[in-house]
Amino acid sequence: MTRTLKVDDQEVTEYYHRGVVCHLIGQELAIPLDVEFQRPGEGEVPAAKRLLERVFANYPRYFEAVVGDGLYFEAPFINFCQEHHKDVVVVVNSTSTHWGLDHVFKHEPTAIVNFVLTLFLAFVLLQCFWQRNLKSPLRERLTLIGLAAELYLGLVASQGRRACCASDARGP
Repeated sequence: MTRTLKVDDQEVTEYYHRGVVCHLIGQELAIPLDVEFQRPGEGEVPAAKRLLERVFANYPRYFEAVVGDGLYFEAPFINFCQEHHKDVVVVVNSTSTHWGLDHVFKHEPTAIVNFVLTLFLAFVLLQCFWQRNLKSPLRERLTLIGLAAELYLGLVASQGRRACCASDARGP
């Protein structure tokens, strides 16, 4: 999708993607199951229905209820879920989880879906590491997002050391 923004009095085309994610909640790990991107001019609910059609077919007994924010508090969506024998819980003042992507390097739809699915794997692995490998006192003061930030800082620092060492190895 695209939109036009004004940056320094110039119109700039911004490319962006919106989608919905289905993941299991209520266990130790929040496991993402699938993603569906919105089509141009489409709202979130139609994309969610397409996603749930796939999820209901692929994971018919994994869960009994669908949980969504206030956007999903509409009869057609609730009826859709009930027709698939799923209860619906709508949370009205919820804090949404956003899979924010600061930059997408490839705008081809299959590439974007594969990138997001790869992020899902990284997310599950990060949760596993946080829950099973960190000592309890560290887990109490370091959130999952905090752990991700620490890993990122370590990666950036190691890239700087590698660049420094590579320039030293070349000599004058």
